[in-house]
Amino acid sequence: MEAFKIISTLGPASLTREFLQTCQELQQTNFRLNGSHLSPPELQTYLEFVQHQLSGHHYRIYLDVQGSKMRIGKLSAPRRLANGEQVDFVPGSETSAPLLPLPHREIFATAEAGDVLVLQDGSLEMQVVRVNGQRLTAEVTKGGILRSGSGISIRNKWLAPELFIEAQKWQIEIARRYRVDFLAISYVQNGEELQHWREVCQEMDYHPRLAAKIERPEALKNMSPIIQASDEVWYCRGDLGTLLPLKELGPWQEKTLRACRQMRKPAIVAGQVFHHLTFFPDPTRSEVVHLYQIRQQGASGIVLSDETAIGENPILAVKNIQELI
Repeated sequence: MEAFKIISTLGPASLTREFLQTCQELQQTNFRLNGSHLSPPELQTYLEFVQHQLSGHHYRIYLDVQGSKMRIGKLSAPRRLANGEQVDFVPGSETSAPLLPLPHREIFATAEAGDVLVLQDGSLEMQVVRVNGQRLTAEVTKGGILRSGSGISIRNKWLAPELFIEAQKWQIEIARRYRVDFLAISYVQNGEELQHWREVCQEMDYHPRLAAKIERPEALKNMSPIIQASDEVWYCRGDLGTLLPLKELGPWQEKTLRACRQMRKPAIVAGQVFHHLTFFPDPTRSEVVHLYQIRQQGASGIVLSDETAIGENPILAVKNIQELI
């Protein structure tokens, strides 16, 4: 059985020779790159750096692809939206105020009047009033401050995978070229979506393993086919926690880990697992006990996000966690 994994997200704080060598010494050489926040040149730079530093050693790269998780484009400044206000989205990554940029034509192709748009991890909500070709008008029902790059989704609506996979083929091509081991598929909706990703990769003569990220309530309803279609499952509490009542996160985590164990698929827990280590040298006692509990429930590993990507001391974070396992 494979050893318990620490999957470290590489970012400004951890893309260093010292960090990679420390992980190698600790035999924790599983690394995540968040493709949602990396341009093609940045992604290639990260991959080349890891390959150069760990040449001749065993390691795994997880490329976290955006999947059906969508984001608005770049705003000239954060914008305060009030309840009852109507806003207009138009295609593009940037646009002139007051129009809001939305570089996802799949939303314009799928959204209908009455649909609910959930933005910025659930802190903002809007109801679609009309979609007219290249413009989507929505009324704000839960106001707040909207920022560039905020996530956006259509509540309880399935998006055809071909609509968004086509826009992400550049990531697949870079992953193929650099022989990335895993694609971690964000916002997986069902097993059919995973199969579509696999087929697209195979058409490009690329055969990565697929990690299904459980981040939306729809995925919980389709748990068995998702586990069956994946090579590994991530229970991601960050995004999921914005779409579920918080009290349901714990029970669903236990159900997910149990289902993976029964179907003999590795299960990884992600989302603020050791969040305290982002800012402080030692984990909290609660985090230590939590690690013990998820291992007892059958977790195969954890994902570190801010802890290593932007944390104060990513090397110490991994060392401290390693001592606990």
